[in-house]
Amino acid sequence: MTPKTQPLAHPYAVKIETTTGKSATLPNTLLTPKQAEQVQLEFKRLAHEAGVKGARISVQRSPPMTTRR
Repeated sequence: MTPKTQPLAHPYAVKIETTTGKSATLPNTLLTPKQAEQVQLEFKRLAHEAGVKGARISVQRSPPMTTRR
């Protein structure tokens, strides 16, 4: 039996914007691609249930960090 491999997590930047122009940017967080998709879907579902129109979420994979030597 082979052990299951964990999907790789990558840093993602998450930004939420409202129709009034306000926004919130969350600190970079480690997510798998599937988790990043689930964050977007859950946000849209919650906004719809709350009757919030025009709110947007952006979940973008951050560029890889480089190390200095």
